[in-house]
Amino acid sequence: KKISILGKIFDLKFKSQYKKPVLTDYELIVKDEKALIKYLKNIADEILHKRILELANVVKSSNFEFKIDNSKVRWGSCSSTRVIKINFRVVMLECKLVDYVLIHELSHLKQMNHSPAFWAEVSSVLPNYKTLRNELFNYDFLLQMYRVK
Repeated sequence: KKISILGKIFDLKFKSQYKKPVLTDYELIVKDEKALIKYLKNIADEILHKRILELANVVKSSNFEFKIDNSKVRWGSCSSTRVIKINFRVVMLECKLVDYVLIHELSHLKQMNHSPAFWAEVSSVLPNYKTLRNELFNYDFLLQMYRVK
């Protein structure tokens, strides 16, 4: 098995004797699928939280709450109460697609819809957003992966 983390492909190995995940230059070793999900959620929280704060400065958005999510159908969401939720599976995408998802949700802080004004907001930071959006559709299958209860 293979897994992508921020666009880098690793061999994925399940070994029951491993209590904690081990990530090397070429492989990720975890105890089981439940441990894998926990690991992905932890790195998503750490990496995406840092990155969304960096991008918030770029799009000039502030005063929002950030949460990691486990949606079956969305990469992210932004509520009218300024809570941005990002699916933990986003960390399995390439960095350019991670940034697209984050910028998309940050742009909702200014435009709570998908109007031309919203897309102009996204385009002001990512002029190639249409290409990235279309590319992201190719990864929708990831939303159904790793669904241990």
